[in-house]
Amino acid sequence: MEWFFEVILLYQFFYIAVGQSSCTSCTDYGACLEKSGTTCTSCVCPKDFSGDCCEIEPDACSLNPCTTSLSEHWNCTNLGHGQRDCKCQEGFTGAKCDTSMSLCDKVTCYNGGTCVVAANNATSCNCSKSFEGKSCETYKPCTQYGGCKTYDCTKNPCKNGGTCYVKNDMKTYCDCPDGYKDANCSIANE
Repeated sequence: MEWFFEVILLYQFFYIAVGQSSCTSCTDYGACLEKSGTTCTSCVCPKDFSGDCCEIEPDACSLNPCTTSLSEHWNCTNLGHGQRDCKCQEGFTGAKCDTSMSLCDKVTCYNGGTCVVAANNATSCNCSKSFEGKSCETYKPCTQYGGCKTYDCTKNPCKNGGTCYVKNDMKTYCDCPDGYKDANCSIANE
């Protein structure tokens, strides 16, 4: 009777591959139950291992997914040999990966700028009106007191071959060629 109890106890932890085995010996995970000469005809496999020779390892992530006892914010990696590794998904932290970690925690916005997260989880800084740049690090002097107009010569305001230049007052001026006058060199001399 004592022997019968031991078999029942062992059966809870092992899977017995019954039938004709196609392998000559069990893997390191199993033990040979029956032999025919030097050939093993059936193997005793550890629980959740399978195959004639106990060669098929369990998928640890399927048997014991990370989300069973923890939150759903885990990534499971099957390491083999019945082992798995659980790591928090991006944006979550804590012992159970149940604490949301804002994507903006890693972003620094200067000078009163605020971090915003787009639909695709991309982060950027929304700058106050006096600053610009990826992290709101660049000062825009013309916006602080209601704006100022910038003048430059890139729009070619001078006509008829006039040469544009900007004076210290930040306004554009035209140096007109002979025969033309006015602010843009658009009027011919008479």
